[in-house]
Amino acid sequence: MLGGDDLLSRVREDILVVVAKHVPCEHDNVKARLERGTPMSILEIEVEVRGDLDLALGRAA
Repeated sequence: MLGGDDLLSRVREDILVVVAKHVPCEHDNVKARLERGTPMSILEIEVEVRGDLDLALGRAA
């Protein structure tokens, strides 16, 4: 079974680390939400990025 707030905190931190390697983003601009259900749960991640996303992605490639 999926964990609660602890899982969300860990996933949020992991997502931030990966995204920050490629585009500018701030710690406070990563939101994670877990909606539990049967037979499946939904994990929703929202990341706000600043600046020219096309330029940042071009440099990361």
